[in-house]
Amino acid sequence: MADINRPPPSPPVSWNGGGNPQQQGRRRAFRQAVDAYGGTPLVEPQDTLSIHGIPPRDLTEPVRRVIDDLMAEIERLRWAVEQSEGRQAYLEGLADRDSVLPVLNRRAFEREVGLLIGRLGADPASPPPVLAAFYLENFEELHLRLGLDAAETALRHVAETLLTHVRQSDVVGALGGAGVGVVLTLADEAAVREKAARLRQAVSAWPPRHSDAVLPLAVRFGLVRLRGDMSVAHALALVDDRLRQGLDDAMA
Repeated sequence: MADINRPPPSPPVSWNGGGNPQQQGRRRAFRQAVDAYGGTPLVEPQDTLSIHGIPPRDLTEPVRRVIDDLMAEIERLRWAVEQSEGRQAYLEGLADRDSVLPVLNRRAFEREVGLLIGRLGADPASPPPVLAAFYLENFEELHLRLGLDAAETALRHVAETLLTHVRQSDVVGALGGAGVGVVLTLADEAAVREKAARLRQAVSAWPPRHSDAVLPLAVRFGLVRLRGDMSVAHALALVDDRLRQGLDDAMA
């Protein structure tokens, strides 16, 4: 058998072989890349995990326990603040709500009317709102004949009907006694009177029941256009005067 000669060794891979312009360009690019990489200083890698900027290598076990306790305390205080703010908002809402009717109490209603009066004149193109007062005339009759619970049931029905038949921008509140006030933001005077009449009709259309007895309702209303030079007490006195005179078709 003839001897098989070993093949000659392959030349090492390098950029020194060849003299054509393309190979020379590649050689120069390779040398520039090697020089650039070799001359770039290596930056020590930084720890990405840390607690409030403290790297893990500086967190001894006692320090870690202290930080964990502090973070747990912060979470507890955050929860306590959220609970306190929620309770404060609940109590503020409860302080503004009437004890019998599902509307604002007298103090909160007067405050809202005062704010509306204070904003009058800021927009001259916008007509002033109207204060409407609705009064349950037979409240005392129901009280004497069927008891206080029946009279309050009838008055709650008046307040609930007014609340559900006005816009969200309209303010509804207790006036004290058997009166419920509404601030209507309709522009036209005829539209306001028509709206008030429809509200009274809605109140009487479906009278409430108490102890299997239907409670008849007799309701009257009065209207007063609010003005910027008017105090809240003056506005309430005017609308009360309209109620006592029974001038449902007129506006002060």
